[in-house]
Amino acid sequence: MKVISTFNIVLFVNIILIFGWVESKCQVINDNIENRLELKMNEPRKSNTADCTLQWGCLNHALTKKLIQYHNDQWFFFKSTDSDKHFINISRQDCRDLRGVQLMIILGEACNPDSYEILDCISLGNQDDVFLKLDNLTPDQEYLVLIDGYLHDNCAFEIELSDIPKGLPIDEMGLVRMTSKTLSDFHIEIYWSVPDSIANLVRRYEVYRRFDFDFKSELIHEVAQGFNTRGLPRLDYVCEDILQDYGVFHYKIVGVGEHDRLLVSKSLTQISKPSRSLTELKNWIDVDLHYFKACQLEILVFDASNQNLLFSRDFYYNNNHRLFSANIEEYRKQGVFSYRIEVVNTATKEKRSHLRVK
Repeated sequence: MKVISTFNIVLFVNIILIFGWVESKCQVINDNIENRLELKMNEPRKSNTADCTLQWGCLNHALTKKLIQYHNDQWFFFKSTDSDKHFINISRQDCRDLRGVQLMIILGEACNPDSYEILDCISLGNQDDVFLKLDNLTPDQEYLVLIDGYLHDNCAFEIELSDIPKGLPIDEMGLVRMTSKTLSDFHIEIYWSVPDSIANLVRRYEVYRRFDFDFKSELIHEVAQGFNTRGLPRLDYVCEDILQDYGVFHYKIVGVGEHDRLLVSKSLTQISKPSRSLTELKNWIDVDLHYFKACQLEILVFDASNQNLLFSRDFYYNNNHRLFSANIEEYRKQGVFSYRIEVVNTATKEKRSHLRVK
């Protein structure tokens, strides 16, 4: 009996520990403002917004309703130093809906909404590693940091107060204009020019690309700041990119200096699929697919009038391979003009149906 009793006690303790661990993974300790965590210089913290709740009494909704939609906020704080360089770095985002986090920097007394002054408010809309530069801080002043999932997203992330910027700068506009030229269907060139004031600050340029439905930008080129034969900075640059598909692509060029990172330029480039003739259009069916993550699909095409299976295809979906196309000329010659396309996620068994009439 004593052995059984000891076993039961150990089992009970383990159950308590397991459930305690699960709960701690679901809701962070700094869910409420009174439990806010301090961000210390160059000491990153990991966190997540899952199951966080709202303290409406500690939020100034009238002040922020145009800036943020509250859903699952959590709180941090930091004290400014004598340094003139303070950055908030957000990295390692892993979000359910791929929208990312939103961040607010507040000057004021904790849970005294009437005292709040909003210094910065940003919503990412993706999961890039980014930094926010904080200017004109008062030394030894405490500032509040509110994190929330953008548009009700749930996100794991890493946050750091630092004197070194990391990732992409959060800026609406680049400093100079970028242009692109299509050399062939998927082969493009990117051009940018910088003034002396930028060239003298920058050691290299980082070129990032994000496909319209990707959740994160990809570093595709690093270009060193060049110099001519007289030792003067080179001002004009060009680099090539090879794309995997048609679509909309977002480019950013970041200038990296000794102590800072500048958004030199940003641009949106669209590579359109060549138009087909009216006859060709009638002989093809297309479905533009949308899934959060890469997945294996089975696509079945039926005669919608009698539900007879015409053919099936295996299709590996990712953000660079979204468009399913199939030639139906032989079926149109047989008198089939309406098609039901059933898309099955082979892992989850989720089914989606699409109707096309030709």
